[in-house]
Amino acid sequence: RMKTRSRRRQKLGPRLAAAETPLFLLDAHRKIVFFNEGCVHLTGWSAEEVAGCVCEYTSDADPHSIDALTNSLCPPPDVLAGREMAVPAYLRHRSGTSIARLLNFFPLKDQQGQLEHILGIVTSINQPARGVDPGPAQKLHAELAALRLSLRRRYGIHSLACRSESMQRVL
Repeated sequence: RMKTRSRRRQKLGPRLAAAETPLFLLDAHRKIVFFNEGCVHLTGWSAEEVAGCVCEYTSDADPHSIDALTNSLCPPPDVLAGREMAVPAYLRHRSGTSIARLLNFFPLKDQQGQLEHILGIVTSINQPARGVDPGPAQKLHAELAALRLSLRRRYGIHSLACRSESMQRVL
């Protein structure tokens, strides 16, 4: 029986990796351990480039950097506490453009009930969030994502004016 289960897992891995539906997996410390072809196609970043990056709760990354993408994949604290959530977010493409999507987070626990991984499934933003009205935390997360995008567009690096040599180095 153990051999059958092992063979199924071996077949499932390549299928998930090649799936068109964007899927990613974070460990309990928000480090990306899996990034499938659907995510690669959506974001323009390869799985090799993204694997090992840690998702942070910041939004000040250069829009063309990999940090801009990984930060947009960061789950809300409620997910780290073990709660499933669907959260609207703006994912960053390699080109620097923003992509509005719904991130569905599913905490995966070990046999002792401790958070082991977080499965992220990216869907179109116009799909309902599992038939549940968004709570205050989800609304706040979406509003913050929209405000951060607005601020990045308005006060990006392109808006800085500097002439001195030292300010040019800072830029």
